[in-house]
Amino acid sequence: MQPQINFLEYGLRYASLGWHIFPIVEAEKHPYIKNWPQVATTNKEQITHWWTNWPQANIAITTGEKSKIVVIDIDVGKGGCDTLKALEQKFEPLPPTIQSITGTGGKHLIFAYPDTVTIRNSSNKVGLGIDVRGHGGYIIAPPSIHPNGWQYLWKKDTPPWDMQPALLPGWFIYLLLKEKKIKKRKRQHTPLRKANFPDQRIYWLKEALYRVRHFHYGRNEAGFWMVCQLRDAGISIDNAYTVMRKYVEFVPSKDHPYTLEEALATLNSVYAATPREPAGLPE
Repeated sequence: MQPQINFLEYGLRYASLGWHIFPIVEAEKHPYIKNWPQVATTNKEQITHWWTNWPQANIAITTGEKSKIVVIDIDVGKGGCDTLKALEQKFEPLPPTIQSITGTGGKHLIFAYPDTVTIRNSSNKVGLGIDVRGHGGYIIAPPSIHPNGWQYLWKKDTPPWDMQPALLPGWFIYLLLKEKKIKKRKRQHTPLRKANFPDQRIYWLKEALYRVRHFHYGRNEAGFWMVCQLRDAGISIDNAYTVMRKYVEFVPSKDHPYTLEEALATLNSVYAATPREPAGLPE
């Protein structure tokens, strides 16, 4: 006979990390408590009360601003591992972070929740087999039991008491925030001068940096202006993302760094709006 799992002990350890938790029906995935978004807590007395009443209840950890974590949920059965591999080859590898193995053999990659943008729950938005749990979401945590009987486990060397959650990379935030379809009005005009995309990207990048360095433009102001020029010139949001990364890299840091998260919020805001007539490049 297998010894019973001490769920309460695990729950209190999660609470000590600042993770808000609540009980899930034993060997299930739905909450015991309907208003869990409001009552999920780090309070030891409340947690002890819950797991005294339901000693074998699974443990749920809220995601988003409350627990300051965002979770990438990789569904291996839907090709999530292949999708993530392709994305990492296109952008860059995800940094090492806290990781658990789900009851179906999938992965929960736990990252620090960004301060400057709101990450919401999504399913397959960044690619097939990849879900994200952010604001208003939760995950089932080890040592919970999946309905299929398998246990959730922390991956070796990556439990939350041995490491801090890594920062969610800017490229992944970009994929989460960008609109899949951006409506563009039909242009009824001819640009002042037609140049190829690399020329346009370099020109507007240099202009924005020049405005910050020599005309005392704010970094947000110049970045917003630059992205507007890129959008109006018909440059795709993916190409504009590359330019924005360079802008973040080279713009003067001043009192504090200009973060990629701030830049991506500007990028997505601008590209959600209708393009204007392009300014064109000087002859």
